[in-house]
Amino acid sequence: RVAVIGANGAGKSTLIKMIVGETKPSNEGACQFWIHHNLRIAYVAQHSFHHVEQHYEHSPCDYIAWRFKDAYDREKFESQGYKITDEEKARTDDWGLEGIWSRRMKGGVLEYEIKKRNVHEKNNKYYSKDELISLGFEKTVRQADEKIAAVDAGLDLRPVTTSEIQKH
Repeated sequence: RVAVIGANGAGKSTLIKMIVGETKPSNEGACQFWIHHNLRIAYVAQHSFHHVEQHYEHSPCDYIAWRFKDAYDREKFESQGYKITDEEKARTDDWGLEGIWSRRMKGGVLEYEIKKRNVHEKNNKYYSKDELISLGFEKTVRQADEKIAAVDAGLDLRPVTTSEIQKH
């Protein structure tokens, strides 16, 4: 667990919102904001009504179980930094992308195993992160990073039950 501290108005919440993908830098072209592909972070805002407003009828344990039941943060995938746009969905269809199955580091370059529709998995190909982003799959890559990091951390093996949630 990490705490971010600082004076009022210093930008703590803004920084965290950028890290989790809720917002983007206002000067995107003038700065470089880089997040390691294995970083996993979940965040409940200080004034968290937007996190729980759709879950008023459920307990906090039910909310956590819903949010993390697939080992990754479902709410994060709906944020500005992770939600796949209609344009990216169209590129996915045009390119025949079925999914990103895995990733590897080869020669210092992060590569992703790509499964295309109607192509046998033995013919999957690897593309670098830069290639996929240049093809317009930035959010697809971000979501794949999040899912792969969750599996690598063993979170797909942990039960998301009320008793397990209450322990933490």
